[in-house]
Parts: sequence; structure tokens; C-alpha cells
Amino acid sequence: MLTLYRRQIYHDRRRIALAAVLTLAAGHFFGDLLPDPLSIATETLLALAFLALIPVFTAHFRAKRHWVEITAIGTLIVTLTGSLFPSGVFGWHGLAVMLLLQIPAFCALLLGLKQLIYGPWSDSFAPRRRYLMETTLCSRLPVDELWYGMVPIPGFADRNPDRDVVSIEFADACKSVVRLTTWVPPHAGTGEVLLEFHEITALKHARFHLKVMRGHTAPCAQGETEMVFEDRGRHRVVHLRHKVTGLSPRRAILGYFDDTFGRLMTARLNAIETRVATGRPAKAVSGFTCWLRPGAEVDLARDTDTTGYRTAYGRQRSADETKALQTLGRI
Repeated sequence: MLTLYRRQIYHDRRRIALAAVLTLAAGHFFGDLLPDPLSIATETLLALAFLALIPVFTAHFRAKRHWVEITAIGTLIVTLTGSLFPSGVFGWHGLAVMLLLQIPAFCALLLGLKQLIYGPWSDSFAPRRRYLMETTLCSRLPVDELWYGMVPIPGFADRNPDRDVVSIEFADACKSVVRLTTWVPPHAGTGEVLLEFHEITALKHARFHLKVMRGHTAPCAQGETEMVFEDRGRHRVVHLRHKVTGLSPRRAILGYFDDTFGRLMTARLNAIETRVATGRPAKAVSGFTCWLRPGAEVDLARDTDTTGYRTAYGRQRSADETKALQTLGRI
């Protein structure tokens, strides 16, 4: 539990730093309007309380963690406006004005900031560019457990933590392309993802290009991924780099600020560690989509096969695969 909490705080490091700076700035502009029954200014106590609640809030309300920076920005705007225009809406006018006018105005400001910062309105005309996302994972698991959990290898599908992957198999005679068959309930159809390996050294290094041939995908899924595994004695370190194409600036900036790539990879690592510790299969649960599109708006990749499923190169469909496809109503 402590490890999970530490990892969550690590991924929120940029958010916490920004919120701390904005909160301290807001406290400076707030002035000395509140009574000070203690030896410390009440405004300072409020700022410290807000900062202390940030890691607790982000850890227990992960899908709502973006409200931290929105609230910090809104508070700074309110205090700065009240300092510059004391007779304005956010000036100090008493308790009645605060309850009837200022609090509703503050809530409306937060909703407007959420739409401005996290709304997808700019994605329609913003240029798509190539971006590099990086993260580092640390674990005490043996390197082979990390390798087969992080790198999709045929024959080791039981170690793969991706929730939507139902099979892993070779797609060409040279065994340089791996096909992942995916299924995302409640969608009836299956998906197909191809991994073209350019470099691979067992248990040490892998570099491959991911391409979604059929199914649902987020805009940041496709691209080139590189993984480097390092054994440091008491623990292992995994360095990950993902070059994504066609990403809008909003998604790139928010993804960097939120450390979304690191969160997704940490979710996989948590699932791998859970499987090793319990001996039961575990799948990664990220739940980190607050700044992404809702599930109903994800891009639909082109459909290249009418049957919905293809076996690996030169291999007949197994009885288990046939049974699964019959259950899905595909055959």
C-alpha cells in the first residue's frame, strides 16, 4: 500500500509543485482580511491546509485530481482580482455577499477554467505533431517477470497485464511482427494491434512500432516504444520511451504535466506485481482518463477483416479461440 501511494505521489509531483506555487501566490494577494486567533496568520493556515490535502485528494480521487490545479488557478484569480479591485465582485463585502454572490461566481469560474484547459475544443484546429514521452519504473521483481509483463511475447499471454488483450501471437514467418488480439467490452467486435520489432535483446532491450489495424484506440496509443531493463542488484529499473505521432499540443502538454504515460506504465507494473504476489492473473486498471476523450469518442481504426479475427501465420484456430469467438457471436 505504501508503495502504491508513493508512486501516485510521484506522478503528481508536477501538479503538487504548481498548486503550491499558485496557492502561496494567492495567499500573498489575499492580504490580512481574516482574524488571527492563533499566532500564525489564518491565511497561512488555510494555504498550508490546502497543500496538505492535495496528495490525499489525488490519491483517493484519482479521476478528479485535475480539480487541484483548476482550484489553485481559480483561487489565484479571485485573490488577485480582489486585491486589484476591492470594490469588485471578489472584493471583501461581508458574509452575505460571499454566500450569495462570490461563492457561485467562484464555482462558475472553476467550471469555465475546466472547459478552457481540459475541454477538447482546441483539438479540432490545433496542428498534430510528433512528441516523445518518457518514464522510469522501479521494482524488486525479477527481471524476467518484468520482461514478460512489459513486452508482449507469444506464449506468455498469461503474464501480459493489458486488460483488453486476449491473445498474443506471431503475425509473420520471420517472427518479427507480433499480433495482439483485443476485445473491449461491451463492444462486440475484436481488435487487432501489430507490434513490429526493430530491436530486441531478451531481458534487456526492446524497440518496436505499435500500429492499430482494427478496433478502438486513443490518439496517443500508436507510435514507437523503446524499453530498457536494468538490473541494479536489489531492484530493477525499466526505462521507457514512447514516440507518438499525430498528437495535439493540448494532449501533449497535459500528458506531460499529468505524467499520464508514467501512470499507465505504473498501472501495468502494479498488475504484474499483484500477479506475482498472489499467483493469480491480474490486469492493469489505470482509470486515468480525465484529460482524454470519453470512451464513447475514441477513434475507430480501419477495419481490415470482415470476420473479426485472424490466427497467426500458418496456424489453425484453436478450440479455445473458436469457443471464445462463438461466445462473442463472431462465428
